[in-house]
Amino acid sequence: MVSVEEQFKILVDHKACWAILRNLTEAANYIPGVTKIDIVSENLEGIHAHRQVYLSYEKDPIDEYVEEWIDGTGFTLRLEKNGKSVFPWFNAFGFKYHISKLNSITLCRLTITYTPRIEVFIGLQGIVFDHFLRRELRVIGKRMKTYYEGSSP
Repeated sequence: MVSVEEQFKILVDHKACWAILRNLTEAANYIPGVTKIDIVSENLEGIHAHRQVYLSYEKDPIDEYVEEWIDGTGFTLRLEKNGKSVFPWFNAFGFKYHISKLNSITLCRLTITYTPRIEVFIGLQGIVFDHFLRRELRVIGKRMKTYYEGSSP
């Protein structure tokens, strides 16, 4: 499994950040291209919660399943489409949100994890792909920070 991570500070206290983060529909306000998020499981949060994410550039929604939930800290999502990994060149693809208290503000760490299906992502292409993912995480982080700190999405 390969991990790509970005970290940033949110100038809001940890408790307020967790109140937003734990609501699994809030990501529609800061993830680029997301037009809507529906919770389709009985439970709205916690392990086994399931949401469908609608993207402006996709016909079918992406299914996201909560695989790990640490109350007050964050959660890990497994992304699928039509019962398979969201991208055909990966055996698995996931996203992790993690927050921690840093004095009166919050430190946020976003992580994308993936298991490549083919060796092409191990060499130079893997380095380029990781660079692309890191850039995407920076964009999400900036938008998330702006939203959590009270600005418009």
